[in-house]
Formats: sequence, structure tokens, C-alpha cells
Amino acid sequence: MSGSDQDKQELRLPWGNLDGNNPAHSMQNDMEAFNLTAFFESIEHQETQFTFPLFQKHWNALADIQCTPEQLSIIISKATAAIKRLQETDPELAKNYLSEIMFRLELWEDQATAAIPKMDPFDIAQCLWAYKELDVNPRDDFIDKWYEYGNVEKILQGGPEEHRIVRALISSAHIRWKPSDSLWSKWNPKALAHADNFSHIQTSFFLWPYARFGSEPIAELKEKWMNRLDHLLATEPETFRPTDLANILGAAAALHAITGKENYKEVAQKVNPLIDGSKCNIPQLRQIGLARLWFDWENDAPMPDSDQRSSKREIRLRGIFTASGFNPKQDDATLDDLHHKPDIHLEHQGQDIILEVDGPTHFLEVMNEITGQRDPAGFTGRTLFMSALINKLAANAILIRLPYPAVDRILQEDPLQQKQILTSLLDQAANAEQGRGYHMRLSAPSTNDNKKIPEPEIRPLKIHYDDQAPS
Repeated sequence: MSGSDQDKQELRLPWGNLDGNNPAHSMQNDMEAFNLTAFFESIEHQETQFTFPLFQKHWNALADIQCTPEQLSIIISKATAAIKRLQETDPELAKNYLSEIMFRLELWEDQATAAIPKMDPFDIAQCLWAYKELDVNPRDDFIDKWYEYGNVEKILQGGPEEHRIVRALISSAHIRWKPSDSLWSKWNPKALAHADNFSHIQTSFFLWPYARFGSEPIAELKEKWMNRLDHLLATEPETFRPTDLANILGAAAALHAITGKENYKEVAQKVNPLIDGSKCNIPQLRQIGLARLWFDWENDAPMPDSDQRSSKREIRLRGIFTASGFNPKQDDATLDDLHHKPDIHLEHQGQDIILEVDGPTHFLEVMNEITGQRDPAGFTGRTLFMSALINKLAANAILIRLPYPAVDRILQEDPLQQKQILTSLLDQAANAEQGRGYHMRLSAPSTNDNKKIPEPEIRPLKIHYDDQAPS
């Protein structure tokens, strides 16, 4: 067997037409598809520098041939895994590559659509996660196909059960798609039946999706999971990797902040001493740092800065505040312990006010089982946890979260109306209770007067809630 043939066998790729048995696809077809897949595989394992010329070379070669759906499905999955790896070190470059990939896939719409059903639903969910995390937006009709095949119900089909059960929830958490009541009703019995046999990896990832949803497991399932964790920590503590322990600690801290229940702190206390920060990567170190900050525990590991990047929406709104006579603070050190810069921080009527501009990545969606559409389903657990941390560190300030639909409406108004809206918003904030969070809503425009100025209203931000949606 040749080296290239053996490589294909090890990668378990679904093509091997080099013997000519399938005349519809040439040797060049197979080799170019294999080259591109192997390229992305090497990126995922950090064996190749992700350079645009090499990327372009492989994609251009593939564009000249007719790929099979099986080949393209593997390529898409490997490309997404590679981009996820790149996103940890260079998010802007990762976004550029993903945008390029989506552009090409939309050009190959028929091939790409045929490839989607061939993909593992979990890999589809990973692709959707990458689009959302990097703010890449394919056409709605195109991405709907991905949602159709990358959902919890599809992932639950097949086995092994323990593997599929945890994967299903992780995939939904990645794409911020909160399971509907009917999906929970299918998922919970399966999880209850298999929780006693979860591996250390399944056990360590189990709580993380709940933290992303800002909700808890049902009581019986939570008890089973905690018993399984205790058993594994007592009998096989060495099997837990740094990423496993960081996932448990971070999720437990978030759910403690969201629910106020002490059993999550007890979980965190069990895993915290086992963590060796020197063996953790940047995302893990941030999870650990945020958790220890929440619990007021000593952190002997470096706390990385947040990966926040100012959006165009945020930059424009900050400019409107300045143009309206309000002066956002520069070089703000208020949240330095959090290694996070407030989006907009200013003083109004003697009151410190922190405003966080929340784009789509701060919100969950849920499938509407009547309409079949994805409906807003409130803030993510990560956003709620960060809100709790900001309230903790800036106890004398007022935190207001500004959902993107409301911000976009403000951006569409003329300067005089913008100033009126922002003045009303800040006046309300100056008279609000310190040390807690709020979120802003805008009144709907009058049907009789399209020029009516939307009226802002701040409402208490319930750290644990299910009824908030962007407005």
C-alpha cells in the first residue's frame, strides 16, 4: 500500500477511487479532496502554519473538480475544526478564512446541500457554532439546511448512547440553541438511563451546556451526575485532563452565580485543588480565573484578557454618546480584575453607569415547534455570569445591557432623537438601585405616527430567568 493510500485509510476518508472502479471521479478529484482534508487536519493538530497562500492553493484546486457529497462533508468538518483551533490564537484571521469558505460553499450550493445530510450532526453543529462565534452570516435559506440536520434530535439518533447524549447537548450549547420542552422530554430519560456509566470526559462536559443555557439539570439527573463525578474523582482522578477540570469549575461557578445554590460551589471546591494552571491553554485559564474570581479564591494561574472585540455597532453607539454631550471614559480600569473593558462607561448625575452592547452572540434561540422558526430565548448563561461578575466588582455602578435590536433602532434615528433617547436612558439609570444589572427595552413605534421617538425603559436583569429576549 502506498503512503498516500495508507494515510487515507488512517483518516478513514470516504473515497479511494484511485483504482478507477468509479469512472465518475478521477484520480485528480480524489487527490485534491484528500490534500485539502489532510491540510485542515494538520491545522487542527497544529502541525502546519495556517497561511492564506496554502489555503488558497488547495481551495482553488478543489474548485476545478467535481467533489462528491461525501468528500465535501469531510472537508467542511475538518475545515471547521481547523478554524476553531485558529480562533483561539487569531480570531480575526479565523473569521476571514471562514467567510471565504462560506462564500465558496454558497457558490457550490447544490454540492454543499447534498453534503450536509452526509455529515455527522455534531459536526454540523460545530460548523454552526463557528459561524455564530465569528459573526459570519451565510444566507438564511442556506443556513436553515444546516439547522435542519444539526439538531439535538438528529444527534440522539444512533449510538453509543452515552457519547450521543452528551454530544447532543454540547452541540446545542455551542450554537446557543436552547432545547425545546419536547426535546428535553426526549433527552432527560436517555441521560438518566446512562448517567451512571458516563466516562470522565462525558462527566466533565455534562454541566458545561447547562451553564451556557443559564439553567439547571432536573434534580434527579443532577444528583446522578454529582454521584458519578464523586466516584470518578475518588477512583480515577488522574483521568481528568486540565480541560475537563476547567470545564467543571467554570460551569459550577456560572451556575452558582445564576442559581445561588451552594451545591455548585461544593462541586467547584472538589475540582479546584486538582487544577494545574501550567498545563492549561488560554480559554481554560480564563474559565479558571473567572471561577476563582467569583468565589474569591486565590488564583495562582495567569488570567488572560477577555477576547472582546469592539463591534461596529458598539463603536457607532459610543460615538453617538460623545456627540450627544456625554463623555465615555477612556483607559478604564474599573473591571481590570475581570480583565475586561466596559463597552461604554460614563458618569451621569453623579452615578457610575456601565453599558454593555450585546450582539447576537449574547442571546439564545429556541425552536418554535408550531412555526418551525428559531425564536429568541433570552441571554446566554455566559452573559448572565459576566453580568454577575461585573455587579460584584463594580458594586457602586449601574450595569445596563443594551440588546442589539434596540441599539440598531437607536442608530437609525436622527441626532436630536438619539440624544433624547440616550438622555432618558441615563436619567433612569442614575435613579436605579446600585450594584445590580438592568437591560434596556425600547417601546414599539406608534402605528399612527412612524416618526414617534422610541421610549427607552430599563428593567431589572434577572440573573436566573427564562423569559428575556432581545428587543
